[in-house]
Formats: sequence, C-alpha cells, structure tokens
Amino acid sequence: MLIDMFNYIARSWTHVQGRTPSSVLTVLLKRNHPGLVEYNGKTLVASTWKHYQAAKDSSGKSKADVVGEGFWVILFV
Repeated sequence: MLIDMFNYIARSWTHVQGRTPSSVLTVLLKRNHPGLVEYNGKTLVASTWKHYQAAKDSSGKSKADVVGEGFWVILFV
C-alpha cells in the first residue's frame, strides 16, 4: 500500500512544470490558497492554518476543510 502511494505520487508529478512540490500537502495548500481573507476584522494574505479556516465558500466549507479532505483522499486511495 505504501509503495503504491509513492508510485502514484511520483507519476502524478512528472507533468509538473517548474519546481517539483515536496509533498501532497504542499500541492493541496498551494492549489487551495485563499488569497486575501477577513480575519479578526482585518484583511490579510492567508499565511496560517487559521486563515485557511477563516476562508469560507458559498456552502460554508472552509479552505482548511477542502485541503484536509483532499489530503486524506489522496493518502488512502
């Protein structure tokens, strides 16, 4: 199972142009970066996990939820 996971990751990154990501989590964080978020009454560039939790979409799901779901799906498929 673990070897299959690493084979999957290595194959999926052969089509990436530029710098190769160092982990699945890095890919998910970059793909789902919320950009500017409202946090504690201020508009900030998202740079912490709390910022990902504060960024909600129209269904009420946070970017942190999306990253977490994507990570666990990739890890155990």
